[in-house]
Amino acid sequence: MTTHHRPAVSEIADALTVDGGIVSIRPITARDRRAISALYADASPDNLRLRFFARPGSATLAAEVDRLCRPASDRFLALLACEGDRLVGVASCERMGDGPRAEFAVFIADHDHGRGIGTLLLEHLTARGRRLGITEFVGEVLPANRGMLRVAHDLSSRTMTHFDRGIVDVSLHTGDDEQTRQAIDERDRTAERASLQPLFNPRSVAVIDAGHSTGREALQTLREYGFTGRLYPIDPAGTVVDGLVVRRSLRDVPEPVDLLVIAVPADQVAAALTDGAAAGARAAILLSAGFEDTEAGRHRLADVLRLARSHGIRLVGPNSLGVVNTDPRVRLDASTVPASPRAGGLSVAAQSPAVAAKVLEAAVCTGTGVSTLVALGDKADVSGNDLLAYWYDDPATRAVALFLESYGNPRKFARTVSSLSLRKPVLAIAGDRPPGGRDDGLHTAALDAMLGQAGVVRPRTIDESLDTARILTDQPLPSGTRLAILSNSSDLCRLAADTAEAVRLRLPATRACTRRQVARVTSQATSMDNPIDLSGDAIPVTFASAASAVADSGSADMLLIAVACTRANRPDLILAALGPVVDRYSDLPIAIVLSGYTGDVGPGLGKRHAPIYHDPERAVRALAHAAGYADWLRHPHVRHADLPGIDKDGAGATVSEAIATRTGRQPRQLTARILAAYGITILTPIAFGMPVRHHPPSPVELVATVIRDPLFGSLVLLGPSGAHGDTFDGWAVRPAPMTEADPRQMWRSLACASLLSTRPDDTAALENLMLRLDRLAEDHPEIAELTLNLVLAGTNGLTVVDAELRLAPVRAETDPLLRRLSPADKESQPRQILKEHPLM
Repeated sequence: MTTHHRPAVSEIADALTVDGGIVSIRPITARDRRAISALYADASPDNLRLRFFARPGSATLAAEVDRLCRPASDRFLALLACEGDRLVGVASCERMGDGPRAEFAVFIADHDHGRGIGTLLLEHLTARGRRLGITEFVGEVLPANRGMLRVAHDLSSRTMTHFDRGIVDVSLHTGDDEQTRQAIDERDRTAERASLQPLFNPRSVAVIDAGHSTGREALQTLREYGFTGRLYPIDPAGTVVDGLVVRRSLRDVPEPVDLLVIAVPADQVAAALTDGAAAGARAAILLSAGFEDTEAGRHRLADVLRLARSHGIRLVGPNSLGVVNTDPRVRLDASTVPASPRAGGLSVAAQSPAVAAKVLEAAVCTGTGVSTLVALGDKADVSGNDLLAYWYDDPATRAVALFLESYGNPRKFARTVSSLSLRKPVLAIAGDRPPGGRDDGLHTAALDAMLGQAGVVRPRTIDESLDTARILTDQPLPSGTRLAILSNSSDLCRLAADTAEAVRLRLPATRACTRRQVARVTSQATSMDNPIDLSGDAIPVTFASAASAVADSGSADMLLIAVACTRANRPDLILAALGPVVDRYSDLPIAIVLSGYTGDVGPGLGKRHAPIYHDPERAVRALAHAAGYADWLRHPHVRHADLPGIDKDGAGATVSEAIATRTGRQPRQLTARILAAYGITILTPIAFGMPVRHHPPSPVELVATVIRDPLFGSLVLLGPSGAHGDTFDGWAVRPAPMTEADPRQMWRSLACASLLSTRPDDTAALENLMLRLDRLAEDHPEIAELTLNLVLAGTNGLTVVDAELRLAPVRAETDPLLRRLSPADKESQPRQILKEHPLM
């Protein structure tokens, strides 16, 4: 049965089912009465019995339809899920009394059980309920309804059940605890992986408009790279393309098609997708451009996305350069770039077509092994977050590189990339464009901090990213920051040492035993210090023996071997001698530099493929990035749990009472009560009127601020008193929730850090203050602005002189926990990072 009512786009949330399908979730309206009636009429007796505890009569079903089609209120919510035009499930809740409890009910169509639709409906229902103050959902379930019991237990880590009189009473508490977040993330990854399988591992590909330039290029690349599945060129003119049989329409293809590669003009994309859906397509790459140039084009793109979602098709693009999967079982290069990379462990997401082309070109030139590459283009559907979820469990992906211009849902990105970074290194060059609105410096600072919290490696350029990826995908991680340098050139030694100092790598002194071992194989060494300069006359055996001596010494966490190539020293023989050494010390990160060598060195040295670079600066920076990532892994960035003296419920009651009577700026007395509930004391009015700058020696004057942002959530800032809020120069910024390490890093980044570092008691108190502010902001999103106007860090302890608080109802924000695809109408997303700011 079809549902004809389509409410405003902002009310619709598209989400992925466990098997990779797409359902649209939205509020039920009176116009859905006929479809809901049909849902129950088509249901089996067993399915109805599990919902109503007996086989319901027509009057019972009619009453249920009437109940579901009532208008939504703060006491009643009802949602439905549609797959295309087919209604597949409904869910509702009704508040019990005036408290935070509500009774829930869910019903799923017979053939859609086990697809996770009930879980999705409850996730969205509880998210809406939380905004109304409903935090506990209760229901009665028959013991035979194992699917519903499993859904309830999966939904919350605080689900309780009680069996009585043949019925299971279920009570689930909604919340944002770590166990619940992990469960949601796991469901998200499972669904993403299923939905993107047709994109990365298609059994058949149809190229639409294969007779014209872009389509012909994509078809040629697919053929030359050796796609292992079936390939179907589609051209309405029926032109023969490179000897292949060309079909005029997808209707002529003799089997279902998994993946569409669409190169038709923008106004023909919808028709191509419609034909593709009839042919069974589940994914499409839109090489087509021209959607974002005009308002009409953007509306057309929204229509195309809605069409694709209604047929369960995932889209890459438009304005995409294509998708690559080097898996020998697939060999998919559905791109328009002639050069295909070698197989390897790096998966890449690039947004700009020019950047994607540059990455592919650089990967080929450097021998960087690529697993998958996606040129996202305008990101109408598939985004960086989707790919991160897919790559999380992908065995072929050993590292990820992101070249994105923007992050549409930064909080979800932060959570997703943090989880991935604990398993695989992630490299990112952040774009210069904010997600929406102007960038006043706060967006950039928040993004940098967010990536740092998540352990993301931050190279400066594409080349530096690929240089680093060659270390991170194939080599062991450094156990520290000590670098040993071995070369036959004083110039290379100096360049490597200077770069090491710039990137904060340590050069430990060469141990006496190492000096003696090197002296046994050569008397020509011009320096035995680190770097070790073997001189230009060093022969292959000298390099191999010296490298073994350094590796044996245990004094270095990384080894750089730099060879200045000449006509006389046979670099090919030096490499041959070093290969066994590199493989022998497989637990030590080793990088090779061949300066001046023009021959082919292959993917790397030895069986372990130790990377080979052409200059020492690139090699040292790559090693430094690897050391930084390894250090992040050794020091897990966990949230500080031990903050005694916090009264969350008391502060919440005060916030609710205040907002009920007065939003905006709050009285000083109320501000002090809320802060006191989190162990933060401000000066009393009497003390406030007294001089406060007499502490010997003079205290360091700071300002601490919390800002609620629609995209990043709560941001915590620390800066010197008098800093300019319009540019945020001199401020340290962290998104909440902060980690234990963040407060220390914040004050150490300030210009006044040298003054603070001499006062360990004060810095400990300052770090504690920042953690309490962070917890306050995270617990109470109604805090729109909170500024501790003057914080004095002095020998008499930490003093908060004054505070200003502004409260506001929580605006519609992108819920980082709610599983949903990007909106079909991008204009429904928040467009500006800060509409106003207290420090401007």
